[in-house]
Amino acid sequence: RARRARGLDAGGNPARAVSIFTGKVFALLVRAIRTGTLLAMAMDARGFAGGPRSHARLSVWRRRDTALIVGTLVLVGTAHTVSLAAGTWTPLTF
Repeated sequence: RARRARGLDAGGNPARAVSIFTGKVFALLVRAIRTGTLLAMAMDARGFAGGPRSHARLSVWRRRDTALIVGTLVLVGTAHTVSLAAGTWTPLTF
């Protein structure tokens, strides 16, 4: 009864149900257009307009990047080796 009093429920009236549905669809359409407009303006402000891209800082591969990758592989390999030696290794199953 509270939903009907606030106009959120049709109460079995098909004409009222269509009216409520139409109002919700219109509100959703308006919200989608507003969100799309904001997204388009934000993308335009950030340079997604199609011109050449600029970079604040260039990304350069360094020795410490290689060291991080190698260290990670060594750590994972060691963990697997210890797990296999202890007999507690179980493969992932999905």
